[in-house]
Amino acid sequence: MIRTYLFAYVFPKTEDGTPDRKTIDAVAPALADEIGLIDRTVAKGGYLAGEYFTYADINLMPILYYVRKFPEGAAAMAAGRALCSYYDRLAARESFKRTTPPSMPQQQAKAS
Repeated sequence: MIRTYLFAYVFPKTEDGTPDRKTIDAVAPALADEIGLIDRTVAKGGYLAGEYFTYADINLMPILYYVRKFPEGAAAMAAGRALCSYYDRLAARESFKRTTPPSMPQQQAKAS
């Protein structure tokens, strides 16, 4: 999700610096599969590694935060009911609110 999908938006290797649509379009199906896997996983116990909040959840949340900032990621996440609930529940935690990743640079935000 990070090295391919997100980097194609945030650090594109295109000549003009615009999002790398070729890469984004190529990895979108794999992104949807990965998001689907996470959705099915959190549906089982409410968290990534079972029934308790763990370090795995702490590490996943910033990734999901950025993935949902771009169209394909947002659509994939919206398709997962359990994942939406999981994200909203964990994003409401005071610890997440206090450590919310910085906003996207203006240039990348416009690209989405």
